[in-house]
Amino acid sequence: MISDSESLGQPQPETNLMKKIAILLSAFAFLAVSSCQTMTGLGRDLTGAGQKLQNAANR
Repeated sequence: MISDSESLGQPQPETNLMKKIAILLSAFAFLAVSSCQTMTGLGRDLTGAGQKLQNAANR
Protein backbone atom coordinates (compact mmCIF):
# COMPACT_ATOMS: atom_id res chain seq x y z
CA MET A 1 0.00 0.00 0.00
CA ILE A 2 1.30 3.48 -0.88
CA SER A 3 1.12 6.12 1.84
CA ASP A 4 -0.22 9.61 1.23
CA SER A 5 3.25 11.19 1.42
CA GLU A 6 4.59 8.81 -1.25
CA SER A 7 1.71 9.51 -3.58
CA LEU A 8 2.24 13.27 -3.23
CA GLY A 9 5.94 12.98 -4.00
CA GLN A 10 7.06 14.26 -0.62
CA PRO A 11 10.39 12.94 0.67
CA GLN A 12 10.34 10.37 3.41
CA PRO A 13 11.75 11.21 6.87
CA GLU A 14 14.70 8.84 6.25
CA THR A 15 15.58 10.77 3.09
CA ASN A 16 15.48 14.08 4.97
CA LEU A 17 17.74 12.66 7.67
CA MET A 18 20.26 11.45 5.09
CA LYS A 19 20.27 14.87 3.41
CA LYS A 20 20.88 16.57 6.75
CA ILE A 21 23.73 14.19 7.56
CA ALA A 22 25.29 14.77 4.12
CA ILE A 23 25.06 18.55 4.55
CA LEU A 24 26.62 18.40 8.03
CA LEU A 25 29.45 16.17 6.83
CA SER A 26 30.10 18.48 3.88
CA ALA A 27 30.19 21.52 6.16
CA PHE A 28 32.55 19.75 8.55
CA ALA A 29 34.87 18.75 5.70
CA PHE A 30 34.91 22.31 4.38
CA LEU A 31 35.77 23.71 7.80
CA ALA A 32 38.48 21.12 8.34
CA VAL A 33 40.14 21.93 5.02
CA SER A 34 39.91 25.70 5.45
CA SER A 35 41.23 25.59 9.01
CA CYS A 36 44.44 23.92 7.81
CA GLN A 37 45.40 27.11 5.98
CA THR A 38 44.46 29.23 8.98
CA MET A 39 46.50 27.12 11.38
CA THR A 40 49.50 27.24 9.04
CA GLY A 41 49.35 31.03 9.02
CA LEU A 42 48.95 31.13 12.78
CA GLY A 43 51.98 28.87 13.19
CA ARG A 44 54.08 31.18 11.03
CA ASP A 45 52.95 34.24 12.99
CA LEU A 46 53.74 32.61 16.32
CA THR A 47 57.13 31.45 15.08
CA GLY A 48 57.98 34.96 13.91
CA ALA A 49 56.84 36.48 17.20
CA GLY A 50 58.86 33.93 19.16
CA GLN A 51 62.00 34.67 17.15
CA LYS A 52 61.60 38.42 17.71
CA LEU A 53 61.12 37.86 21.42
CA GLN A 54 64.20 35.64 21.56
CA ASN A 55 66.28 38.21 19.64
CA ALA A 56 65.17 40.94 22.06
CA ALA A 57 66.09 38.77 25.03
CA ASN A 58 69.56 38.07 23.58
CA ARG A 59 70.47 41.78 23.34
